[in-house]
Amino acid sequence: MGTPPASYPLRCLRHRVPRREDGGVGKGDTIAVIGDGVVGLLAVLLARKLSAERIILMGRHKARTDLGIKWGATDVVGERGDEGVSIARDLAGGHGVPKVLEAVGLLPAYEQAMGIVRPAASSAVSMFRSTTWLRSVLRNSSTT
Repeated sequence: MGTPPASYPLRCLRHRVPRREDGGVGKGDTIAVIGDGVVGLLAVLLARKLSAERIILMGRHKARTDLGIKWGATDVVGERGDEGVSIARDLAGGHGVPKVLEAVGLLPAYEQAMGIVRPAASSAVSMFRSTTWLRSVLRNSSTT
């Protein structure tokens, strides 16, 4: 199949961070972006463009998180696991983050996304590798 085109990350986000009128990010919102790679940093830019008030970037690479701050992230959480979940939830007022975009594509990042998301909130997963498994998890979680 070969290497995906350079526009692939942006095309992923186009469908993962919808506009406010479509139930997505808008003025005054809080969003967490998990991952400081290309997709995560583009998500920060897009959230800022859509006028999100608080953008929590979760990443561990200083050069990338510094770029994320320059591009609009209001907070950076470098911790992972329970500690990262606790910090992100506290930054969002203690009840969890209303909108989460997971931009890593690995199970630990997905679990972190599920740990910080506010109950009955929006969660978008951009690059999770096992979409069949993910669909079944999301389907089951929406009925509980």
